[in-house]
Amino acid sequence: MAKIAVSSQGDTLESQVDPRFGRAAYFVVRDDGGNVSAVDNTAARQMSSGAGIQAAEALAKAGVKKVLSGMVGPKAMNALQAAGIEVIEGAQGRVADALAAYEQGRMAQVATEAVSAAPAGAGMGMGRGQGRAMGPGGGRGRGGGGGGRGGGRGGCRR
Repeated sequence: MAKIAVSSQGDTLESQVDPRFGRAAYFVVRDDGGNVSAVDNTAARQMSSGAGIQAAEALAKAGVKKVLSGMVGPKAMNALQAAGIEVIEGAQGRVADALAAYEQGRMAQVATEAVSAAPAGAGMGMGRGQGRAMGPGGGRGRGGGGGGRGGGRGGCRR
């Protein structure tokens, strides 16, 4: 039987979808026969990193073949795809509503090509900005700077 999991804030079909895959408290799992169970993921909320990868491994171990979530990060996406789990993003509302939307074709599978987990280009907060030239020199090296005492013309006078 194929199993589909939904990232959730609770452990029932009436629970709200958790938009975060890796840090979701639970995954509500339903099989083709309509049987519902839950995978507890509450420990992932305390992890500093790797929560998405751990969640992907837990779902693969549970035999899940499809995942519905609000958003899946790049490392978790790679782990899910490596496990052969189909990813569908954009889930929202109650878990039951997300499952119904998927079954009615209102949610599309995410592209399956490999996703890069490495940063690509400068993003916000990368510390590589050009500055705003707000200082006294206007960003042009005109900040006054010592200057010294004397004519500064070189040559020696006796």
